[in-house]
Amino acid sequence: MNDKNSRHDLIFCIENEDFREYLKFSCQSSGYNAIFLAVENIPRIISENTEATLILQSEKNEGIFFDIGRKLKGFFFKDLKIWRFSPILSKIRTWEP
Repeated sequence: MNDKNSRHDLIFCIENEDFREYLKFSCQSSGYNAIFLAVENIPRIISENTEATLILQSEKNEGIFFDIGRKLKGFFFKDLKIWRFSPILSKIRTWEP
């Protein structure tokens, strides 16, 4: 699931630790080909996976995440899909499987 050398359908950059763990569990149990990255690794992985869906969530660096998403969409506008979660949605603190 986190093999950085393979193709990924979903690429996540999620600041909220609880939300990130929830998404990891959901992707694993659903069989999605997903990777979870720090913000500095996004451009390289996106350039190798231009048809992926990038999912961003930030509470502290929302401006940086917005700028990265906007720039990447400018380069890969035809293929890349980007979803951004607002700080309101990131208020998920606990989840029980």
